[in-house]
Amino acid sequence: MTFPAGTRPPAPGAGQAVAAAGQPGLAGWAPGWLPVIPALATFAVMLTGIGNSSFWEDEASTLSAAGRSFPQLLRLLRHVDTVHAAYYMLMWVVIRVAGTSETAVRLPSALAMAVAAGVIALLGRRLVSAGAGLAAGLVFAALPQVSWYGQEARGYALATALAVVASYLFVRVLDAPPAARRRWLIGYGASLAALGLANLFALLLLPAHALALAAHARYGPPRAPPAGRAAPAGRAACGHWTPRISGGYPAAPGNFHLLFLGH
Repeated sequence: MTFPAGTRPPAPGAGQAVAAAGQPGLAGWAPGWLPVIPALATFAVMLTGIGNSSFWEDEASTLSAAGRSFPQLLRLLRHVDTVHAAYYMLMWVVIRVAGTSETAVRLPSALAMAVAAGVIALLGRRLVSAGAGLAAGLVFAALPQVSWYGQEARGYALATALAVVASYLFVRVLDAPPAARRRWLIGYGASLAALGLANLFALLLLPAHALALAAHARYGPPRAPPAGRAAPAGRAACGHWTPRISGGYPAAPGNFHLLFLGH
């Protein structure tokens, strides 16, 4: 296509952006609203019956550690449960502010899962569409394992939330223009540091990010799905990203899942 002298061709994707802006529905939602619905839904699910059952053995370990004086807690962590040190320190504060009831001690886990659901919605919107993000966050709320760890006084829900946040920041690093990339990198590094403090084994997320980075470097970003096509919400809901190379990328054996929700 040729353009008259003195004019510039439209920027790539500008037509799609204008068209999307003029369409009603989820695409026109303010950015701050989309994650709120799955976050509130997840929090409501987590609160349902959260205090009905008494503490079990692992939760009793949390109470035992966090119920000590702070110097005693530090001495304990030199010998056992070092991997849970940051969580125990958080709970040391929580039980002194909110008490030691089942609901109070499990509440941080419920909040962490709500945060994870909200960030999953942001991920789905960024990688596929607003509808995919909303569906993914709501599917996440319905997963039985989410309810299990979201109603448990252990650090696994916190690690889940931090892993999702780190993954979102990783995608922002890949998408950011060079001038803005540094601040996303700082956020990504900080989230990984927090994730390692929450649970050292959670840093096993890094190999997945490395594979996604290699795929991004080789094939570029995934293609956006056709307008009106339903998004694969189940893959988005996993929160730890499930991009499929066999769609937007050249086919790979076994539909190898990585990090992008692209088609």
